[in-house]
Amino acid sequence: MEKIKSRYPSWFLNLLPIFGCVVFVVVIYYPVFLTGRWAVNGSDALNLHLPGNYAVARAFLQGRIPLWNPHFNLGQPVIDGSTIIFHPAMFLYLIFNPWLAHTVEILSGLVLSCLGVWYFLRQQGFEVFAAVIGSLVYILSGPVFFLHSYHLGFMAILLLPWTIWVFHQHDRTGHNGWLWIAAALCVLSVYSTDPDTLFYLYLGLIIDRLVCLPKTGWIAYLTKWTGILCLAGLAGAALYLPLYEWLTYSSRFSKTYAGVLNPGFLNFTAAVFTNQWLKSWPYDAVYFYLGPAVFWLSFCGLARIDKKSYVFRYFLYSLIIPIFYLLNRLLESQSRLSLFDALDIWRSMFVFCLGLGMLAAAGVRNILKGEGIWEKLTLSSGLAALLLAGLAMRYRMDSKTCFILLIASAAILFIMFPRIRKNKLLAGTGIFISIVATIGVVVFNRTTLVPSCAWNSAVLDLTNQPPYTKCHTFTKNLEFYRKLGETEEGRPGHWRVSLLGGTDNLTAVAGLKTLPNYSPCYNRAAEEALSVDDLVPVSNTHPYWMELKNPKSRELGIYGVRFLVDLSNRQSLAGDAGWLERQDLSWPDHRVWESKYYLGRAYLVSQTGKARSDVEFLEDRPELVSLRVNAREGERLVLADLDYPGWQAFVDNQPVDTERYRGCLKSVILSAGQHAVIWKYSSKIQQIGFFTSACALLLLLGFLGIWHLPLSRTRASKLAGTSKLK
Repeated sequence: MEKIKSRYPSWFLNLLPIFGCVVFVVVIYYPVFLTGRWAVNGSDALNLHLPGNYAVARAFLQGRIPLWNPHFNLGQPVIDGSTIIFHPAMFLYLIFNPWLAHTVEILSGLVLSCLGVWYFLRQQGFEVFAAVIGSLVYILSGPVFFLHSYHLGFMAILLLPWTIWVFHQHDRTGHNGWLWIAAALCVLSVYSTDPDTLFYLYLGLIIDRLVCLPKTGWIAYLTKWTGILCLAGLAGAALYLPLYEWLTYSSRFSKTYAGVLNPGFLNFTAAVFTNQWLKSWPYDAVYFYLGPAVFWLSFCGLARIDKKSYVFRYFLYSLIIPIFYLLNRLLESQSRLSLFDALDIWRSMFVFCLGLGMLAAAGVRNILKGEGIWEKLTLSSGLAALLLAGLAMRYRMDSKTCFILLIASAAILFIMFPRIRKNKLLAGTGIFISIVATIGVVVFNRTTLVPSCAWNSAVLDLTNQPPYTKCHTFTKNLEFYRKLGETEEGRPGHWRVSLLGGTDNLTAVAGLKTLPNYSPCYNRAAEEALSVDDLVPVSNTHPYWMELKNPKSRELGIYGVRFLVDLSNRQSLAGDAGWLERQDLSWPDHRVWESKYYLGRAYLVSQTGKARSDVEFLEDRPELVSLRVNAREGERLVLADLDYPGWQAFVDNQPVDTERYRGCLKSVILSAGQHAVIWKYSSKIQQIGFFTSACALLLLLGFLGIWHLPLSRTRASKLAGTSKLK
């Protein structure tokens, strides 16, 4: 190592890890660079994050803070569990088209994640090769790589090693500059991660702080880090208070994950070792694939380890995560009881995988140095992998799984040869092949790692679609969607569109308001109203999507739906007297129908229940809708948007009480004559959130400033709370 340092300049050596991480990302996401694809997940990222981020970016470009999303399901708050308005990567959507912005975000996030865990492992004293293997274990383990393919999940993976690295820099140097950076990273994590994953990220940070707790000065140490973590968490009130309000009005908590995230104990354990399952297709079991080589290196790392070291203690504390999950799956398998069935516990596994990566790095070090009982562990691990390969063939699992296990077992046993184990280069090659075969091949297996990997099902169309090129196949519909959303004069229309035979939130990118729609959680009142009208199926299981069941033109007209896009080309619609085919708006793969019962997104309803259209839209913005209406005495003006806390109606500039129509729509009762009616969205919970966040940030700045006050040398030594744990 010293020869290498003396041969090359320091700037070149500092660039090597960055270059290596970039090469790694290019290899992993080769379809982006070689086949013209975007790094956009084909399910949630495509339907939730990308259109939401695009809407947020457009709002900022228009000079307003985005609070309301009018495109999804009669409207809903922008902060819906899949979009965070102050996400640090949002600036990419300000300068690039959404496909490129999301791709740059994902690729740069993976580079930074690799660098973070690399520097963290090097900080723990691991040699270069051991740190490389440990980084691969952390980055490519099933739960971690799956989360990385998502807009929100990968930020926790990125921030965990970097934040702990900064924590340790402060512990070792005592410099308060690192304390400020640590606080900034904690605030960044709050503003870039969804609530579930943020909770687990904080769990990882708390484990680290407990492991590093010093024997002396521990009161000041706990005060310092508890204050930073709590104030940084409180700074997220602007995001999480509105989200909490949205969840209280949603149907998510009243539903179950049964049948959606229930792999069972046997299927889960099978997936962990073989990347396959034994009986049925368990949705989340494939997230946990680790493979034989990871367990082999981890056991070798435990074989000779200082029980007081940071590596061992962090791993020991983090064991609570897989133990809790396994216990949950085992109880569910045995008695159909689940401790926390509504929690995405699998998301927490990236915290445990960091400890697993450190153990794997320790195992590499022990094997190359010939320390511990690595020979016995290697022989038993190789034979176990071979046995698993035999079982995989016995149960007729897919050929890729059998191939992975055979290569892994061969690479592990390869090191047992005397000439091989004495040669560090050959031994290292065997270790590298075993890891690549166990978890690396899985990344390239587009059918068994996850249902929709980062670049998996986002198959892109290479035809030019201005202003986007090389887009997802869905984007070939964007120009037609835009045409659907425009009036004859080319101005934006006010109506809604329904899709029959699927869900596609990219309609929002084209400016369409679509019902029903793909969303992380639905408003309970709206879902019940749609169910009563037999438009959507009733379900007690928690899916993210709610598809149109019956295309009833009269009922859809009540919700402001003018057009129906038939994704399945059903001929049966021709027999519905309520639909008129619009061949001038249709395109080759999709037929478009117009409702004869459409009266507008805003209409008048008499006391006898007769509806008529005599309403003019003056403004139609996300947080403000302005109408001009000629009403008769006692008529009800209905705006077919979601009635939700924060919306206030004004009739002729005077605030008025509103009434719900059909259980979920906005409406007011009017007197005879012409009226100007305005609905404005001004959320009180959002205002409280902004105020609380501002106060928390100010308190955090003051709290950090305290540590810069001049103190006596003895007092400063106590307050430093520096951990000497290594």
